[in-house]
Amino acid sequence: MKFCVIGDNLIALDLVERLLTQEIEVYWLCKSKSWDYPKNKNLRVEEFSYQNLDHFGDMDYTLILGDNDEENILQAYFCKKQMDTYTIVLVQNHSLTKTNISETFDFVDEYLYPSENMADYIIHFSIEDQGLPRRKYLHPHLNIWAYTLEDRHPKIGQKVKDLFLDGTLIVAIYRKGDFLIPQGETVLRKGDRLFLLGNGSLEAFRRQDALDQDNSNGKVFWLLGDSIYVKELALCLEDEGYECIVTIPQDQSLKAWRRALPNALVNQAKLTSLETFNQMDTRKVLGVICASQDDNENVVMSLLAREVGLLKTICLLNYKDYAKATEKVVHGVQMIPRIAIASQVFSMVHLPGKIHITPLPGGTCELLELELLKDAPIIDKALKDMVLPDGVIIGAVLRYKQLIIPSGQLTFKRDDRLIILEKTSLREDLLNRIYRKDQQSMLKKWIGGSR
Repeated sequence: MKFCVIGDNLIALDLVERLLTQEIEVYWLCKSKSWDYPKNKNLRVEEFSYQNLDHFGDMDYTLILGDNDEENILQAYFCKKQMDTYTIVLVQNHSLTKTNISETFDFVDEYLYPSENMADYIIHFSIEDQGLPRRKYLHPHLNIWAYTLEDRHPKIGQKVKDLFLDGTLIVAIYRKGDFLIPQGETVLRKGDRLFLLGNGSLEAFRRQDALDQDNSNGKVFWLLGDSIYVKELALCLEDEGYECIVTIPQDQSLKAWRRALPNALVNQAKLTSLETFNQMDTRKVLGVICASQDDNENVVMSLLAREVGLLKTICLLNYKDYAKATEKVVHGVQMIPRIAIASQVFSMVHLPGKIHITPLPGGTCELLELELLKDAPIIDKALKDMVLPDGVIIGAVLRYKQLIIPSGQLTFKRDDRLIILEKTSLREDLLNRIYRKDQQSMLKKWIGGSR
């Protein structure tokens, strides 16, 4: 497996380091070879030029991660023409993503728009259920929903067969510390946490009291700073129907920002002043996003937001070491965009044996996605013949981008990707039943890089 990475920024550096930890061969093309790069036998660094792209014709993936969108797309054109590899491009401009990049530029196989995923995460962190399940676990192939039946929910006491779900499936119920597979006769109970797959209607779960609520207030996000993520996040949040208040530093052009964000309320203030935060009506604010270009400034703003009662606070940081040092100080949520981008890239590329692990609430269970490797013992065997530990549920199988809800008659095939809900303590036992011993040792490397 060979990767070509183009770009000389922190995003490219983080991806290169992540790839090298998986013992993948990486060719890193920089504008300047003076960039501080890790020393590793699997890394080769070259100065980027269009003339020498044909020297890298045997790459499996090309990741174009520069800071200029137009230049990235131009590089993608030449890479596809001269290298003919699977090309993934970083795009950071909201208006450009609206052009339907994959169709407009057919030489781009996939593109990354990090602000969209970050906005999605921010929404889920900041809002309440408001009567409907929210997409909780981002996944490259599936919509995975989680929903808890709270006290007096109208579906408590109903049977699964009576829910009339359209295009959405309940694949598991987490009840009293354990998973169970829902049957048609399963009765829903108070406190059940339902895990759902699909893109269909979720109206079956809407609470009646949510229909009667006045949700006109509390639909506002407050963004502070002047980084590229302020503008992009505001546009993404507006796409989802939320209002945005944007506060920029006093040395920025108010006219330019208002032109870029015509639907947002844009003002100027001293970002690290308590007076700025005291002037905000906290009752209307769903969440605060501290997103200046300076990590220190973002941490100070997060502390000031907490001081005035704004507890749903997102702090954008650039350096993961800095984030670790401040995690006990910042009580909101820290987000490092380049690590989010790296995780998104890893979800797009096909790396044999790659495992994704998503911890579930409570810390004792997880959502596990794994791929069946060649000669895995369960290949060509039916699910009904597979002995699973109690507390493990195979919720779905992805086969050539097709989603299959498994029955007992389903026969596993090589390259199938299994979506599994399980107790974390059972992971090793499960892997022992699915893979050969030599495959298990290789898979342990991936677990450390899971998202």
